[in-house]
Amino acid sequence: MFGTDGDIAVVAEISGPLTAQPDIGTRDADVVLLDTLALQEPAGPTIRRALLHAHAPVLAFTMRDSMPGMVPLLRDYARGYVAKESAPEVLVAAIRCAAAGGQFTDPTLAAGRTALWADGLQALSSRELEVLRCLARGYTVARTASALGLACATVYTHRTSIMR
Repeated sequence: MFGTDGDIAVVAEISGPLTAQPDIGTRDADVVLLDTLALQEPAGPTIRRALLHAHAPVLAFTMRDSMPGMVPLLRDYARGYVAKESAPEVLVAAIRCAAAGGQFTDPTLAAGRTALWADGLQALSSRELEVLRCLARGYTVARTASALGLACATVYTHRTSIMR
């Protein structure tokens, strides 16, 4: 599929747990396209550790029904994700976007991502939501603490909980 696009070339392929290598993403690559099923194989932990140190952005290639498992992947290292059932043009656009340093959300998966993040917001306490709103407005921790009548240490604690 990538042979027709002169600006995209496959430089390496890992086809299964026996070929998984700890240097993934450190080769001469601009993007690592990761089939998320590989993370469920015996080499999954090795691949996860390697991706934490990858120099190239990671783009997850996933099934629509695996969205709940995507949260840690997106939080830890993925620049975006593409559904396996999407058109080839979407995959090419995602690779180009990740290579340029952008974030990519496959339109067919965007609703699932929004629902997952909404679930995360519901898990926050009312105080954590207040802190989140201040931080989203660009307030510093000190300004947030002052605005909400909290100690800076308390705001740091809430921020840590929000990030988790």
